Amino acid sequence: MSLTIIDTDILIDEARGVSTAAEFLNQISSNSVLAIGVVTEMERPAGF
Repeated sequence: MSLTIIDTDILIDEARGVSTAAEFLNQISSNSVLAIGVVTEMERPAGF
């Protein structure tokens, strides 16, 4: 399995209910381990 780093924009869209973002995450999670970077981890609580 490969590792896929997920960008903040994708997480924000998914949290807002954007169906294409959720579909994208579901699709790639079947073939990859999903992860976030340090910057994304810091941006999440700030609401970016």
